[in-house]
Amino acid sequence: MNNFRLAGDEGNAGKCINNLGDLHMRTGNAEAARHSYEESLALALTYGSLAEQVTTQANLAGLLLRSNEAEDLTSGLAMYQECLFTFRRLGDRRNEANALIGVGIAHHRLGRYPEAAGHHAQALVLARDIGAAHEEAHALHRLGAAEAALGKLGEAAGHIEMSLALADRIQEREQQARSLDALAGVRLQEGRHEEARELWQDAIGIFQELDPSESARIDRHLAALAETEPSRRRRHIGS
Repeated sequence: MNNFRLAGDEGNAGKCINNLGDLHMRTGNAEAARHSYEESLALALTYGSLAEQVTTQANLAGLLLRSNEAEDLTSGLAMYQECLFTFRRLGDRRNEANALIGVGIAHHRLGRYPEAAGHHAQALVLARDIGAAHEEAHALHRLGAAEAALGKLGEAAGHIEMSLALADRIQEREQQARSLDALAGVRLQEGRHEEARELWQDAIGIFQELDPSESARIDRHLAALAETEPSRRRRHIGS
């Protein structure tokens, strides 16, 4: 990166900074990632192509959706909507599907579950049309999560199970873990606690290799589930 800047090549410096943001994301440093993406986007807007600009913007939008702040979530939604328009303009149908999923996630985080489900369903149709298996698995997972939030547990489980089967087939391990996590949440809503525990344990086995922060999050779910067991046993004995 420094060599590019010494040579006056701000465009390639911006690409390096974007890649640095990706590295920060993988190591769980969201604050550093945000700084890198914002700096990279500023450079891309001046020196980069439209494709480079929208790629960096999508990275920043995805990071904002990890926030719990309404302002960040709203900004992330607006960015993904801009990305969706740009990817369509560029004819990039794979990333159009990814942007639809991003818009859907933003609506989900903002509590707008019907809108979330609608965008994920659009992404699913597009992903299947272009044969994009990774995006199809992701859209199925997210559609199921939105349906679960709407109380449509049967439909949710069906879509998440399809996501898991596809992720297994294409050996997409992160998506496998995320689908296992989502399916565990549905089983918990259905009162099938033992199945939820087993699914979360399977998810942890993958996340321990890929993302320790996600492994820790699921550990907290398992701990909370374990705390409910004595009361559930007492209710069963007393019934």
